[in-house]
Amino acid sequence: MNSAPAGRVLVLLSVLTLACAPVAWGAAAPAGIYRGLSPVDHFDISPPLRDIKPLRPVGGERTEREVREGMEGEDLDKPLGPQDVDTSVQDWIGFGEIPAPSVSFDAMSNISSVSPPDPVGDVGPNHYVAMSNLSFQVFDKSGASLYGPALNKTLWAGFGGDCQDDNSGDPIVLYDQISDRWMLSQFTASGATFFNCVAVSTTPDPTGSYYRWAFTTGTNFPDYPKYGFWSDALYISTREFAGTAGAFVGVGAYAIKRADLIGGNPAA
Repeated sequence: MNSAPAGRVLVLLSVLTLACAPVAWGAAAPAGIYRGLSPVDHFDISPPLRDIKPLRPVGGERTEREVREGMEGEDLDKPLGPQDVDTSVQDWIGFGEIPAPSVSFDAMSNISSVSPPDPVGDVGPNHYVAMSNLSFQVFDKSGASLYGPALNKTLWAGFGGDCQDDNSGDPIVLYDQISDRWMLSQFTASGATFFNCVAVSTTPDPTGSYYRWAFTTGTNFPDYPKYGFWSDALYISTREFAGTAGAFVGVGAYAIKRADLIGGNPAA
């Protein structure tokens, strides 16, 4: 992939933990390890999504389980500890508190029974965007399809590199009501360098054009990413592995300056 010009860069932290290992009372928690600033690997502005031919989901797509096979590592395969009954959980069901939905419609079907499907979605003033392993679809508020279903990597058509070529799963979609913009993401799994692929709409229309970035996580595979917009940044957390089949190496935390994403800074 092409290198982006020098400028603002992704802030990267990695918090190393021992999975499921107890910390003695009064002992210091495992310290975070600051890994430095990570430059943007590649950036561009897409054509309007509505003008990009959808890559249609078909049977035989590589499943997320196949992508990750063998990568969990023994740290995450240990049996659960004691499972106690939570006595604070409500043991009765109320009646009539929640009204019937004003509208209900089906999103896209799961591709080849991908397991797990990891469905996510978000709603804006005029749209609902649904994503899953390994496809997405844009609807209006009445449930009419405006785009898709299409493979998630359609979002990075023409971008080049692994963001365009991989369709690896664990997508996230967020509507940011402050800026009236959409953020859609996926990770890459082919290695040996891995990426969080982030697309932010240039307008309130999720079928329009997108600013697109490839943020590298180096040789760490950024599994199970979770995203959240805050007033200053887009925050990402990951469970990282030494490659797709390697050992668990820690929890990653990333922050991308919010203004850079909304403004389309090539060196966010």
